[in-house]
Amino acid sequence: MKAIQLYSYGDLKKEQSASEINAKIFTDTKNGLINQYAGYEKQNQNPIVRFYQYRTKGTERYIIFEKGLVLINHHFSKIESCTDISCLQTIKKDLKLVESALKKYQNQSLGSLPVKLRLTKKVEKIE
Repeated sequence: MKAIQLYSYGDLKKEQSASEINAKIFTDTKNGLINQYAGYEKQNQNPIVRFYQYRTKGTERYIIFEKGLVLINHHFSKIESCTDISCLQTIKKDLKLVESALKKYQNQSLGSLPVKLRLTKKVEKIE
């Protein structure tokens, strides 16, 4: 990223170096991930959480949600150790994959998936 200089009527109003811009992008991305995924299982405004928490509790479909939460919390726990934007982007991609898997199983027939989930101890199978 290059530096930015903002002028108004020929006067320099604001200047940011490339390192300042990169630091802001890093901080904004990190804060965005924290806001979106902290306490994921308690986010009542999230339609995925609402579906699994209130419509499928105690059913086979809820197993998928529990496995998904383990993965979300696992990926979320890595955020603090990130020191660059590429690390955060990798975590964001992983979190989105889990979230999309949870969303996918809201609308599809489960078939033999609950049996497969019970037979395996690896939570990564949901991804």
